[in-house]
Amino acid sequence: MRKAMASCLYLALICSLATVSAAQATTGAASTPKAPVSSSHQEVAGKPRVVHQVIYTNRLYGFSFYLPKSWKGYSIVEKDWDGTNDSEAHLVEHGPLILIRHPLWTEDEPYEDIPIMVFSRKQWREVNDSVLDVTAAPSPPGEIGRNHTYVFAVPPRFFYDYSNGWEEVCRILNGDPLRAFSPSVATSIHSPRTGAR
Repeated sequence: MRKAMASCLYLALICSLATVSAAQATTGAASTPKAPVSSSHQEVAGKPRVVHQVIYTNRLYGFSFYLPKSWKGYSIVEKDWDGTNDSEAHLVEHGPLILIRHPLWTEDEPYEDIPIMVFSRKQWREVNDSVLDVTAAPSPPGEIGRNHTYVFAVPPRFFYDYSNGWEEVCRILNGDPLRAFSPSVATSIHSPRTGAR
């Protein structure tokens, strides 16, 4: 999924550059660059401008997620993902599903959440070996990061409801926003459970 989104963004960048070049050719724009305009946003004395971002950090699982400033005031919704393992009499496994929710989200006008599935390393191997099925889609979740204990992934087709802001969520995910680190405490919530919920 990340490769497809990256390809789309790359194609859009090429089209934009071609459009700018074509516009300069038709307007007769000079090819020499203009002198930089003085601005408080410029780099000063070789120091890069600091871009302040909103950062969600989850020490339990060991990751930080970088968000645009417009997500200040986000909320976190914690759910579970469920999966079946047909080789063991329909054993049901589960794990955390963390939703980062846009601050403008309401019941009447929901915005697209950023879903992060958390897998143990063993569960992730089973997902990739098609032993553990965690989605109805024909493809598995897409990995966005890992540490020595957990693998973090997004569900395939999660944005197919096309809620407000789904394009922005895809752009955020395409920007490699997750940074994994060692979790503070290993948890045992990934143990398998059987039966219906």
